[in-house]
Amino acid sequence: MIEGGSPKLIANVIARSEGTVRNHLVSIYNKLNISSQAELFGLFLEAMSTLEAASKDDPLIQLEIKGGDDHC
Repeated sequence: MIEGGSPKLIANVIARSEGTVRNHLVSIYNKLNISSQAELFGLFLEAMSTLEAASKDDPLIQLEIKGGDDHC
């Protein structure tokens, strides 16, 4: 989905019917109170930027990023 795949393409990739994919998309959109794939992508980007910003303040994540977990 992030790559902009249509429900038909997604259905082929995951071996499900297009109707099943559409039903799940409608459910996801309703839960997130959105109505389009573009809005979903916007939420994804917002979440990623929030995660990135939070990781700058978390010393444990910084250790993982730098590969500094040799002390275990």
